[in-house]
Amino acid sequence: MSKFKKRLAAGMAALLCFGTLFSKPEISIETADLTAYASSETTLSDMPSDYREAADWIWTNRIESEGSMRDWSTIYDQIVAGNGTLQYILIWQSYEKITLEQRQKLPQMLEDAVNKWTDCLVGYDEWPFEHVNVKVVGYAVLDESCIEDRQPDEVVYTDTTNSWLRDDMISSGMGDTSVPAIQPAEPTDLSRYVHWADKNWSYNGSYDNRYDMYLHGITGMIDMGGYGYH
Repeated sequence: MSKFKKRLAAGMAALLCFGTLFSKPEISIETADLTAYASSETTLSDMPSDYREAADWIWTNRIESEGSMRDWSTIYDQIVAGNGTLQYILIWQSYEKITLEQRQKLPQMLEDAVNKWTDCLVGYDEWPFEHVNVKVVGYAVLDESCIEDRQPDEVVYTDTTNSWLRDDMISSGMGDTSVPAIQPAEPTDLSRYVHWADKNWSYNGSYDNRYDMYLHGITGMIDMGGYGYH
């Protein structure tokens, strides 16, 4: 593993600890409290002791044991490969309608969330971006009618596949019986995660056509804040 990648991976581990604080309403901490540690002169050795044990656990169990950094496909790799950009598609495993107003708000919501993390890296250990720009480049849906007031520049995918939420997963508490048995199929020919290692992959002619990540909305998914990896 290169020196740069190891620094990036360890930085990710540290920020995972920070991110946990943002997700719990009972803990109040401002972004400014974290960016106080982020200057051109700080390194991982300056990590606050409160986060050291958790960061070391993540490094040992997630990065070394599970090999989660073997592929250059973490969110930080995607940002670097996209020169400070992230591109999403929305997978909408639901028959509920998505209004134009909701779709117009989605990119800014994602951009605000991503930069809550990356703002803490500005000036830290050679992180090269002041801000990460986020775009939503497509919608994968069960039915095209879910996209209300579709605009001419909006890309919609309608292929489907079997849902990864099986009956036994639903009965164990991950969802209820309203989870659709099928889910939208992501357009894998445009997925950076699938094709990152192929330097000649064209993404239908341009890297700008890719998507880096997807946001998966599921009717009937309960008792969970989200699901995903990489």
